Amino acid sequence: MDKGMRVQTKLMEILSKATVPLYLFEKVQDWAYDAATKDGSDFGNAGTSLKGRRTYLKFLFTRYGLEDIQPKAVGVTLPASKVAVEMAIFDIRPGIYSLLTSPLLMQDKNLNFPNNLAAPGKTNNMRAFLNKCTILWQYLDSLDMRFFFVWDNAYLLSNNMVIPFSGANKNDP
Repeated sequence: MDKGMRVQTKLMEILSKATVPLYLFEKVQDWAYDAATKDGSDFGNAGTSLKGRRTYLKFLFTRYGLEDIQPKAVGVTLPASKVAVEMAIFDIRPGIYSLLTSPLLMQDKNLNFPNNLAAPGKTNNMRAFLNKCTILWQYLDSLDMRFFFVWDNAYLLSNNMVIPFSGANKNDP
């Protein structure tokens, strides 16, 4: 068996043990070929340049300033069975911040906010919302206190709906 066949056989073995679709065999081979011929990757010196998956993911999170959106593992006990398990949790705030401050995503072509959802013309947003969206309003107002929605300051402040404060009240709501 020549070197090429040995490499391909090893790749088939890895993919088979990982129970991934075998069409990936060609995809991985194409990627390796492109990396070696077009990008100049030296797989012969892989130990000095390639990193493990965890190390590489950590590098990517750091490079792009995404450390705060990494999942954290916490232990929880399932109420019904009393079995202790680990659960991945995410802090949603850094994730939302990351999305809302992304220059790639925050472009007019990616946003779809019609001028007025519920009523045409100069109808006040809150009046239009209450008149046309009463079921949604009741649903939002009945949500668990752990959840909230952020509105602009044309809407009413309530338990689950927060608005920005402006003018004289912005530092002392």
